[in-house]
Amino acid sequence: MNGLQAFVTRPSSLPLGDDSVSAELGLDRDATRWEVKIVISRPPDQELIQGGEIEAQLLTEDGADLPVLDHPTGPLVEAGGSLGMSANAVFGFRDLGTLPTRLRVTYRGRTAVFGVIPATEEPH
Repeated sequence: MNGLQAFVTRPSSLPLGDDSVSAELGLDRDATRWEVKIVISRPPDQELIQGGEIEAQLLTEDGADLPVLDHPTGPLVEAGGSLGMSANAVFGFRDLGTLPTRLRVTYRGRTAVFGVIPATEEPH
């Protein structure tokens, strides 16, 4: 995420049934925009994931949602092989000037909630 202030999630990934979800976040203050790339990792030989099957919310400490600017549509690009597949879904959110503290991801009816912290505060 070049040109963006990087943020990380805690934990770094969470299970959703047989699948797992992780995310990369970046803030572009000049564009007043957050970019969130959600990665769904799953077993091979399953139907393609459709963009509409994934929902994301960036939440501030007081529970306010950052407005969604764009979200994936149609089948997601997947990579992998016989050991597993990964699909990326990129969301854009409007920066409201208050840092989000949580990322909520819903995929096929299951929800994972991550903490969000600046990458520089990442524990060693």
